[in-house]
Amino acid sequence: MSEPTLAFLAEQQRLLISNVATMREDMTVMMEILRRIEHALSSIGAQLTAMHAYNRRVEERVAHLETAKE
Repeated sequence: MSEPTLAFLAEQQRLLISNVATMREDMTVMMEILRRIEHALSSIGAQLTAMHAYNRRVEERVAHLETAKE
């Protein structure tokens, strides 16, 4: 088996560095996607809280009208 040449090692190192750079870019994209999803989920939570408060107020008004009717 022959020894690897410097040119071969340099090419392998270049390929490795290129692959690492690609993986870093992929990770950056994935992290931004996750941040967007996290923000969307927190917005949905705020909307659900507001809807619950609105429904509670409507229920209170209906209960008040029902007791006033009697």
